[in-house]
Formats: sequence, structure tokens, C-alpha cells
Amino acid sequence: MKPQPLDLEELEKTILSYFDREKERLLKEERERPDLSGYFAGRKEECSIMKRTIRTHLKREIKQRLKSACELYLQYKDNPEKFLDEHPEYTEEVCEKCGHPYVIYEDLFNDWLFKLVFKSVLEDGKK
Repeated sequence: MKPQPLDLEELEKTILSYFDREKERLLKEERERPDLSGYFAGRKEECSIMKRTIRTHLKREIKQRLKSACELYLQYKDNPEKFLDEHPEYTEEVCEKCGHPYVIYEDLFNDWLFKLVFKSVLEDGKK
């Protein structure tokens, strides 16, 4: 996974999609094996196999997303020139919030970059 900002909404979609696929897999298995008839669909709680599989997937997905966000931050920390060379769409915002067109203050840039990378986490309480 390439370094990118942490996006909790996208993570939620990924997790729900995985959950749906796993549920369909178990229901398909139940349809194909008469000895399992009603086993998965009739239970009020998820079976332990499904819980374990989902837990493993969630842990892996969350670690991967956090690692990607951290790598993105560390890749550009203290290096606004490199960031702007590779992401010119942020030039105006960086100049406005972190200095001016001729001087970008690294401490302000690092704060701004952190907020960009972890935006979905930092704004979560504001919704």
C-alpha cells in the first residue's frame, strides 16, 4: 500500500465489504453442504470462525492503514519542497498556512501535514 492519509470512512467501507463477503461465503458453504443446513443463518451470534477471521482481517487492515499514514507523514516531514513538487495541488494552501511563497516554515508545515494525514481521526469528534 502506498503512503496515503488515513481515511476512516474508506476503512469502514473496506471492513463492511469484507464482512459481507465473509457472510456470503459462509451462507454459500451452508447451501452446498446439507449437513450444515441452517447452521450459520439460524444462529443469533456470529460463529467463532467468522469472528476470528474478521478480527484477523480488521487487525491487518488497521495496521496497514496506520502504517501507510505514518509513512506519508515521515516521507514529507521537514521537507515541504519535496511535498509541493510531488503534490502541487496543495501549493496555495501550504503557502497560506505555513508561510508565504518564498519561505515555508517547517514547524508550521509539519503541523499542517500531520493534520492533513490524520484528518479523518482529528475531525471525528467534530461531526
